[in-house]
Amino acid sequence: MEDIYKLIDDINLQKLENLDSRVNEAITTDNDDALFILGETLYNFGLMPQGLEVFRVLYHKYQTKVNC
Repeated sequence: MEDIYKLIDDINLQKLENLDSRVNEAITTDNDDALFILGETLYNFGLMPQGLEVFRVLYHKYQTKVNC
């Protein structure tokens, strides 16, 4: 699996080849802090569908904590 921080760096460098598949692979990580950073990075670069997917995964992980 690709390092999620490498993906974030590539987005910052606008290296967006195979972005969808790389994001889909990244969302399987257990590193929620890195996922949050990835979601923010995607949003900051206007990549809303991919950013939304990352935040959707995080929401489902923490849904019970959000609804309390």
